[in-house]
Amino acid sequence: MSSLQPFPDSARPLVLQAFPAKGYLEDIGAWPEALSLSLLSELELGGGFRLEIEPGVAGQAALEQIYFRSRAQERSSGSGSCWIGYPVFWSPGRDAGGDLAAPLLFWEASLAPGPQPHSPWALSQTATHQIRVNSSLLEHKGISPEQSERLMRLVSNRPVSAGWLKAVLREWASLLQAPEADLSQRLSLLPDWPDPEARQERSAPQIGQYAVLGYFDLPPLAQLARTNGRARRGNRLDLAHLVVPGVLNPEQATVADALAREQQVWAEGAAGTGKTMLGAQLAAGAVARGGTVLMVSRHAAALREYEQLLEAMGLGPLTFLLRDTPPDKMLLLDLLRAGAQHPPKKNSRASPAHQPFNKYGRLSAKLAHSYKAYRAALPTGQQWPEAVGVYLESAARAGKEVLSTQLNAQDYTFDSATLQALTAVVARCCRLYEETNTLHSPLSALSPSVFLKMGLEEARAFISERVAAFLDKANRLQYWYINRQNAYADQLSAHYEQAYQRFARKATALKDQMAEQLAKFGPAFAEASTGSLKIRRLLSSEAGAILAARGKLLEEYRELSADLGRHAYFGFKLPPLAQGDIGRVPSEVGRFEEALQQWRISLREQVQEEGSRLSRKSANPRVGFEQQIIEMEESLDRLLDDINDSGLYHLPLHNKALTIPKRQRYLEEVAVQLEETQRSLQDLDNFYRWQRNWLQLDERSRRLVKALLKTPSALWEPALHTWFLDNLLLTNYESALPAERKDIDELSSHYAPLASGLAAQALSHWARQRAAALSAIRKKSPKVWAWLQEKGPVGPLDFGAHFQLLWPLISNTYPILLMTAQQARSLFGTGPSFDLVIAEESHTLDGLALQHLQSLSDYQLWLSPTGAFGGSLLPPEWKGEVPVCKLQHFYRYSPGDPRAFAKVKTAAPSPEAYWFEQVGGRYDEFEEVNEAEARQVLALLTRIKPTPQRTYPSVGIVCLTEGQRQHLSRLLLGIKQQRTAGVELIQQLERNGLSVLTLDEVPGHHFEVVILSATFGPAGQEDELPGHYHRLDNPEMQQQLQALMGCAKEEFWALSSLPTTLLSPIPGDNLLPYLLYWVRSCASRSTAATEAALANSYDSGGAGAGLPFSLLQQVQDWLKPFLDPGRVHLPEVAVYGQPQIWVEPVKEGQKRHALLVDGFISYALAPALAWESGAAKALQDQGVVLHHLLSAEWWRNPERAARSLAGAILKEDGAGLSETEALNTV
Repeated sequence: MSSLQPFPDSARPLVLQAFPAKGYLEDIGAWPEALSLSLLSELELGGGFRLEIEPGVAGQAALEQIYFRSRAQERSSGSGSCWIGYPVFWSPGRDAGGDLAAPLLFWEASLAPGPQPHSPWALSQTATHQIRVNSSLLEHKGISPEQSERLMRLVSNRPVSAGWLKAVLREWASLLQAPEADLSQRLSLLPDWPDPEARQERSAPQIGQYAVLGYFDLPPLAQLARTNGRARRGNRLDLAHLVVPGVLNPEQATVADALAREQQVWAEGAAGTGKTMLGAQLAAGAVARGGTVLMVSRHAAALREYEQLLEAMGLGPLTFLLRDTPPDKMLLLDLLRAGAQHPPKKNSRASPAHQPFNKYGRLSAKLAHSYKAYRAALPTGQQWPEAVGVYLESAARAGKEVLSTQLNAQDYTFDSATLQALTAVVARCCRLYEETNTLHSPLSALSPSVFLKMGLEEARAFISERVAAFLDKANRLQYWYINRQNAYADQLSAHYEQAYQRFARKATALKDQMAEQLAKFGPAFAEASTGSLKIRRLLSSEAGAILAARGKLLEEYRELSADLGRHAYFGFKLPPLAQGDIGRVPSEVGRFEEALQQWRISLREQVQEEGSRLSRKSANPRVGFEQQIIEMEESLDRLLDDINDSGLYHLPLHNKALTIPKRQRYLEEVAVQLEETQRSLQDLDNFYRWQRNWLQLDERSRRLVKALLKTPSALWEPALHTWFLDNLLLTNYESALPAERKDIDELSSHYAPLASGLAAQALSHWARQRAAALSAIRKKSPKVWAWLQEKGPVGPLDFGAHFQLLWPLISNTYPILLMTAQQARSLFGTGPSFDLVIAEESHTLDGLALQHLQSLSDYQLWLSPTGAFGGSLLPPEWKGEVPVCKLQHFYRYSPGDPRAFAKVKTAAPSPEAYWFEQVGGRYDEFEEVNEAEARQVLALLTRIKPTPQRTYPSVGIVCLTEGQRQHLSRLLLGIKQQRTAGVELIQQLERNGLSVLTLDEVPGHHFEVVILSATFGPAGQEDELPGHYHRLDNPEMQQQLQALMGCAKEEFWALSSLPTTLLSPIPGDNLLPYLLYWVRSCASRSTAATEAALANSYDSGGAGAGLPFSLLQQVQDWLKPFLDPGRVHLPEVAVYGQPQIWVEPVKEGQKRHALLVDGFISYALAPALAWESGAAKALQDQGVVLHHLLSAEWWRNPERAARSLAGAILKEDGAGLSETEALNTV
């Protein structure tokens, strides 16, 4: 077999690089001229053809690849045609890798092998097959939709003819700026473009007479803007409190509630969790309310499953699966004609049950309000009961009063982000505080930049260096201050001593002169009056001499008094004396001498006192010390400026003292601060971490930590949680009446008849809608009405155009349309066309498809499996915008997926559902084939037996390489052609859906029996694991493996040639060894191996999700003092749909009690009220007594709530005792 690569080596898709050796392509130019000319003639004529291709004329391998690929695509998406690419545009690049060879038109055709091995292949086309423009080429060349609109209209304007083809190619040539094609030439063989000579001959772009047959994965048709019948249908459909067939479980009800509130929701779950059933139920509920629904998937198999479910619900007449195939399109138009020509009879008795629904709606809204008051997620992400439980846990260790008296709750936001941030702050500060032990460190005065902008060692060096330098300066400045103050005191003392000597000499001189004059003139000098001396002066010279001596003595006295006034060193003044007072001079001078002597004695204290208030203003100017004082003041200021400029301390050092002694004391304080900083450097390691953390806290966090510092560090976290959760509960508390059991039961009684009559109500409603649509067409669109009234089957036509014209009728005849996402993009532009879009396998849709679907409706439900290893497949761009709901309860057990069995402990895998065989085959790396496994797969098909109904199960054969799939398909085809043994079985299996798939084709398929050919095995001379095996090591392949694990409904068979040592009970980065280990364990009935695989099953949580374990544990602890030991029981494993806290009977006469948190069994975010009623009734039928456990009461006063609940339990056990009497018996 020649080797053909499944994809081109170039990054370009086949639609842009149509070389025969590049993929699923056959060069038609290599066929005989008569055959190729016949093909071209048939294409130009239109109307369909059938050509036979003799074996050997075309490449057998290429035809097989095209056929098998198209068949697999038909199984997957419902459309599996091949395409003829003709003609081909070629444009040279700078090198061979840049050459472009792209078909301009794609002509849809069907390819089928002959009935025998050497029979001709049949290539056929009908008038209903499509002709598509190579839109990828337009996009590659940068041609806008506006520029290509004329081309699109030409292609859609049939019928096909030679003139039509010339017009289309003429438009192509204009757009591509290439010469027009010469259609008169014969079809040529595609040249070997990388050949330099061939490239040189064709150096300019051209449209050549070349054609290729192949499987092309074409993008959706470009949709021209159309608005016919596309307007939104009135107001937005209300999906709240939707009635659906059957009953939604809590997880499904949460999805429905989120859809009604948010308008779109991403619901994900493993295979078997009810995603498809949920989609069908919501579609049925929306249609019953008068809404239109579009259900899309990438794979037609998933849509067929929806079709079957809706048929079972009684909505088959309102549902149409439109595959991208001519039969389906023609069938739709034929049915519309038949319905218009034979309208149903009006049923006057049919009327919607508005009154029961209104009653149900009121009850549902009332109970939903009560439920959501205690189940809705708080800003922290917790539900109310769980927050109460965590609060009670924390309050048992530290009360809310620790912080509530010190913090203002209005300064804080109580949500998840705040709680996480504050918890992290408290944990970090607690650890650092325990290392530091004190916050009153001298290092706290250091500048924040030391801790925030420097590393530890850099900070240590900086502090040490700066402190040492400034401390040296401060010490030297202190010594100089002391020296200068002593110098000033010495000079001031000397100055005062000089003044004392001067005053003393003057006083002595006055006394001596007074004594001399008395000795000379006698008593008259002191006693004679001035008047008598003046009279006697006329008679005696002595009297004149006395007056002269008195005058001179008084002059010296006055000079002493003036000198004392100028230098008032002490508080003494000489009184003024006249001539007549000369006798007082000795006494006044004596008093002065006494005062002078006293002053002299106090000079030491006075010097000290003046030194203590020494400043520039207070310094004695006669000492001449002013300049030195200025230098002292400026030197201190310079030191402080240097310290401030260095950035050592946080707060600047400012000297506000005016006197030198105070400045000296401040200098001493600075020196002490520097010394303390220097001594504290030994604690820098711990304090650095604390201070760095502290400085990075915001003000609210600092206030919190300061408040916590007053309590032991072990209580910090519980004190925070108690205070925070109390405020969280307080700010989010909604006073809602507890749900009454009678109200839930009454709602269920209304729901049941509404759900059972849903199909009849929907059929009646849409019959009226269809009649109204037909009446409107008859009045407003005569041509459309005339076409509808024509007899006979629908002939060739432009389906897209007719679809748009008939859309009002289509949407009212089939309000549930099912189609692939690609088909939806081809038929619908943008703008609202449906009330609800439901997308299955949303993770497989690209961004453009998702955006397009969003534009088509008001509501969108995105269904998706969980990602590999339990992750989410939500597009990253939608994270935080589209709510995600998880479906984790399994309704169906897929034998290939251990997760279902791991979650539901009561379920166990049945060995009869498994087959495992270690084949020991070898892997051919060139062909990508394991011949031994392929032969064994054929042998296994003979083990498949018919069901009791004499039908065969659907079988899916999954291969891990394209080569293995091709080889198996070729073997099956050979059996049918050669009519060898087993041909009847294979034909029967094919009628029931036998498919041979590669791993990427598995999503969307579900088979009753899956046969896995692991394909890979020993390769090469050394039997090593082939490198191809590691193709599985990427997330996309692992996601496909996970889809494989869930696609088997009844049985999973596996063939493996991998070394048994590779198989593992632990799911690693590659799920294949885990899957094979699981199948082998179950098939061999190895209980230990099976349990090992289950124990390691990934994504095994689920039944316990959302349960308020903290509250349940607190309730158990609070009830222990009132009830017998062992009565209060919390199941070790959460059981879906069961209460999670029980009071078991331990003595005769005691009953079994179930405690329902806030009156409900479920803890989902939205109520499933009909489900609640059924689950509660089932418990009561078992004799279980139900009690409401109101979380709000436990939050306010857990002791009182415990006593009340225990009393109610004991009352039931005590048969007639009141709650108080029952408690008194404890």
